[in-house]
Amino acid sequence: MSGDGHDTYTLTVQSSSAVAGLITCRILVDGEVIAARTSSARYSAVSCVGSPDRRTTEP
Repeated sequence: MSGDGHDTYTLTVQSSSAVAGLITCRILVDGEVIAARTSSARYSAVSCVGSPDRRTTEP
């Protein structure tokens, strides 16, 4: 995606597995990660919200 600095992007991912494993959402703008979240819990969900002028990443 290409952003002009005024856009906001939202992404939610969900695991439907009873087995724990990593799930990650990551939003890239012009090849740069602007938001990322990861979870390792069973039946988990993670959401990312970001805009090119406010980067929010969490390993």
